[in-house]
Amino acid sequence: MGALRVLLAVNVVSEHSGRVLGIQALPGFLAVELFYVISGFYMGLILTEKYQRTGGWKIFYVNRALRLLPIYYFVLALTLLLCGFALLRGEALPPYLGGYAQADQLSAATLAVVTLPNLSLAGLDILHFLHVTPDGGLAPSLRPPTALFDPSVAGRLFTAIPQAWTLGIEVEFYLLAPWLARWRTRSLAVLLLVSAAMRAVFYRWGYAADPWNDRFFPFELALFVAGLIAYRAYRWLAQPGAPAAARALRMTGRASILTATAVIMIFANVPQPPDFASLGHGPAANWLLIAGITALLPFIFLATRRSRLDNAIGQYSYPIYICHFIFISFFGVYLQKVSFVYGISVILLSALLSALLLRANRGVERYRARGAVLAMEA
Repeated sequence: MGALRVLLAVNVVSEHSGRVLGIQALPGFLAVELFYVISGFYMGLILTEKYQRTGGWKIFYVNRALRLLPIYYFVLALTLLLCGFALLRGEALPPYLGGYAQADQLSAATLAVVTLPNLSLAGLDILHFLHVTPDGGLAPSLRPPTALFDPSVAGRLFTAIPQAWTLGIEVEFYLLAPWLARWRTRSLAVLLLVSAAMRAVFYRWGYAADPWNDRFFPFELALFVAGLIAYRAYRWLAQPGAPAAARALRMTGRASILTATAVIMIFANVPQPPDFASLGHGPAANWLLIAGITALLPFIFLATRRSRLDNAIGQYSYPIYICHFIFISFFGVYLQKVSFVYGISVILLSALLSALLLRANRGVERYRARGAVLAMEA
C-alpha cells in the first residue's frame, strides 16, 4: 500500500500549496483520516506478526519512536534554523510560530506546555483545544466552532511543524495498539461503533469543523480500529486456498488499487458547497469514502505485499508529509513567481529532501529491523 500512502501524502501537500497541474486535492483532513485507517492496518500487521512474544510491546514502542523521531527532529532542526535566518533578516516568524513573538507575556508554565509537545510529539493535537488567556495562561477551547478553524488556538501559534499534530494522535494510538491488537474482532467492532456514534452526536451539536473533525482522538479512534479490523479481513483472505482463488484475489487487489485511486481523484474534483460543515461533501459522503477505501485495503495489501517497488515508494510518504511546509513557509515566495508550477515544485522538492532524509536514516532503519527480528525470536 506504499503508493496509496504517497498519494495521500501528496494530497495533503497539494491541499497546502494549491492545485497541482490544475488537479484539485482531496480535502486534507480526509487524506489524514485515511492515513489513520492505514496506520491501524499496519499496526495490526506488525503487532500480530512481529511483536507477539513476551515483552514484544517494549520493542514495538522503541521501534515506533525510531520510525518517527529521527526524521521529525531533522525537519524540526531545519525549520528552527530557517526561522533563525528569517529573524536575522528582520522577517516575522511563520504564523504557526507567531505566538512566540509575545513569549515575554506568557507564564513559564504556559511556555513549557506549548513547547514540550514540539519535542516529544505527545500532545501536539491537544494544543488545538487550548487558547492563550489575557494573563498569559492557557484555557480549554471547547465551544462548537463557528468558522473553518480558530487561528487563536495554541496549536496554530506554537507548533514548529504545523501538520505534526497528526503525529500526536498517532502516538496516542500507539500507546493503545498492543492492547487493542489482542481484542476480539467483535469487541473492536463495538469500540468502532461507540467512537463513530460519539462523533455523530457531537456533529449534531455543531462540532463539525476543525479541530473536532480530525483532531479529537476519541473520534479518530474509530478509524484506527477500522484499520485493525481490515487487517484481520486480510488475514482471513490470505489463508491458503486453491490457486484459482489466489489468482482471483490478486486480480481483485489490482482492481482495488485502480478503484481507490480513481475514487480519491474523482471525489476531490467534484464541485462541493462552500459551507465549512459540508467540507468534502458532508459527513455522510466523507464517511462513505472512508468506508469504501477501508473495505478495499485487504485486497490492495494482497496485491502489493511482496512488491519491493511499492514498499520503496511507501517509504517516502512520511518524510514528504512531514517536511513539505519548509518549502511553503520559507521558499514559497520564490516558488510562487511561476504560479502554475508552485504545487508541483513543492512536491518535487519535498520528495528530494525526503530522499536525503531516508538515506541519512538508513542506519536507524537497520537497527529497527534488528529489533523486530529480536522480538520475533524472543
